[in-house]
Amino acid sequence: MSLFWPVPSEPSGAIVVLVRRFGEVRLRGALVQVREDLRRRRNLEAHAVTAGALACALLSVFGDLAPQGLRWAVLTSGVALLVARAAASERTPSSLLGNRQAIEDRRLGKRLSTAREVWLFAPSGKNVLTSPNGDVLRRHVLSRSDADVRVVVLDDGAEAAVRLATRQLTEATRFPGQPFPDSLRTAMSCLRGLASARHAGAFRFRVYGFNPGFSIFAVDPTASDGAILVELHGVRNGSTADRMHLWLTRLEQPQWYDYWCDQFRHIWATATAPSD
Repeated sequence: MSLFWPVPSEPSGAIVVLVRRFGEVRLRGALVQVREDLRRRRNLEAHAVTAGALACALLSVFGDLAPQGLRWAVLTSGVALLVARAAASERTPSSLLGNRQAIEDRRLGKRLSTAREVWLFAPSGKNVLTSPNGDVLRRHVLSRSDADVRVVVLDDGAEAAVRLATRQLTEATRFPGQPFPDSLRTAMSCLRGLASARHAGAFRFRVYGFNPGFSIFAVDPTASDGAILVELHGVRNGSTADRMHLWLTRLEQPQWYDYWCDQFRHIWATATAPSD
């Protein structure tokens, strides 16, 4: 007797059972993948076309119930999706590794101006909370009623964490810019000003107890065309602009995109409200 399921004595019967079991496993895996894609809003257009094709197939089984127009619509949508995917694969990949200049060449400011959801975690956020970006947040992002902006920076009241972050971010750089404590004070002033102002959208910020060695900047992170910028601090850099940056999109790097989304969600959930 098999430990898993009865195996017929005839070899051909055993092959049929194996094929059937393999198909069941693949189907369960496909259903799990579809459920995960729908939960995370990935590949929605592909699943919509697939659902349409299955519906036409089922209607055809029970007679000629699928209208001709519906069949052509599904076929045209499938061809259009294949052409769009092929064209996208020939373009420059959305995912990018490089320093800050390479990332800025991606027109981050333009992408930010059309965003409705923005996440930022950084020790001070000085490279994002600049005057131009702050103006974009006020005039464009937060002017929308459905906007949601969340920012987390290091807790300026955690003296030990600030001293350690100063060693990591200022003293470990050959050509340091503004000392970290000063940039954190500037950031806190900017954030308190944004929090106290009236906006159509929602603006919230919190503080964190230590520097984990990276920064996260996400634009429309829960949308299908979202993008995330990750900056790795390292232990020695010529300047802050030399740090390694990763530009990730949901379409091209879904696994790591979801990973960094979850990192921010954890930071946000465990961060605390700033002191007055």
